[in-house]
Amino acid sequence: ALGQERASKMHVHFSKIEYSQGGEVRHLTFADTVFGPEFAPLAKMLVKYKLQPVIICESDGTQSQDAVAMKNEYQRILTGFASTFGYLVLTKDKSIFITDPRYFEMAQSLEEKGIEVRQIANGVSATALLVSVLKDIGAKTVGYEDTELTVNQFQTLQKELAEFTLLPCGGDVNYVRSFKDEEEISLIRKAQSVTDAAFRQLLKVIR
Repeated sequence: ALGQERASKMHVHFSKIEYSQGGEVRHLTFADTVFGPEFAPLAKMLVKYKLQPVIICESDGTQSQDAVAMKNEYQRILTGFASTFGYLVLTKDKSIFITDPRYFEMAQSLEEKGIEVRQIANGVSATALLVSVLKDIGAKTVGYEDTELTVNQFQTLQKELAEFTLLPCGGDVNYVRSFKDEEEISLIRKAQSVTDAAFRQLLKVIR
């Protein structure tokens, strides 16, 4: 056994893989629907056991896209809102979600949950708006999800947020994710119900 300390910091390579009776054939992309594994079950175990590994995406030619897909899934669970881009700023007193015009209208539904929504204006970069928001709230130290960022994303944050102290806090956020409220549990049950119905229908046509 690795033990909790080593397991929490392990190095992981992840992709979907085609197998035959002779073993591994080739790496696949997240778009493949025949072979696995899926990322979601792994993510749940990481949260359950409070692990913070470095995960390297090894998809066949779509490493960056599939790595972003894992990050987006994480963001969706955290905010309850699905998008391919956004920053979520959390403080003791408020929550602010920054997104671009593609998702702004949909993101406004978050305001019902007390999350303020900011839209990135034309000609303004996302990180420039992020810096503006951090200054408005008087931030000095900024926690970031070190378990979710790509190297390129981290380097961009380091450059653009140079005036702030950056503090890794991915493990703390993952811990919060491990607790589900009644609304989340209800949505999980609905999703499972839809999946079960789909499989029942599929069994009628599979030979």
